[in-house]
Amino acid sequence: IKSPYGYMIKGRVYLNKAFPESKNFIILVHGITMNLYGGLKYLPFFYPKGYHVVVFDLRNHGETGGENTSYGYFEKWDLAAVIDHLHREYGQDLRLGVHGESMGGTIAMLTMAMDHRINYGIIDCAFSDLPELLLLKLTQDSRIKSKKLIALVDLFIKVRSGFTVEDVSPLKELPTIKQPILFIH
Repeated sequence: IKSPYGYMIKGRVYLNKAFPESKNFIILVHGITMNLYGGLKYLPFFYPKGYHVVVFDLRNHGETGGENTSYGYFEKWDLAAVIDHLHREYGQDLRLGVHGESMGGTIAMLTMAMDHRINYGIIDCAFSDLPELLLLKLTQDSRIKSKKLIALVDLFIKVRSGFTVEDVSPLKELPTIKQPILFIH
């Protein structure tokens, strides 16, 4: 699938041969440093329930292109491109869910806020706000708790990638999400 950013998104659709008429699709969205194979552990859960399973490599992961990882800012549009593809190939009447782990859960929520074709989400161990996550990691890794240093990192990201860490906050988007969500944490 072609990303809105010009690179190719690599993925697979595992059609459920036991339920060929099913309109239930689940998109598994992996976490940071993982790839589409990380989601395959959920096949035995969704297949017996009649789901077709979709896995893909996020931007800058596995075999998908992209220059950097944006923790959801750009990746949400790639997930929307996967959804567009599914609707073109399998019809507009799909019952579509997303199951995201870690960063994939964040991407799933950001996408749910803008794309109401997603019927529900399963959000597993997602972070709720990128600035808070960066501050926590900085404190854990260096024992420095400095919002000024995060502001410097934010400036670097804005210049290099064109977005700010404030732009990646599922917590801010949550009130706009009307679809049901199962949170696992």
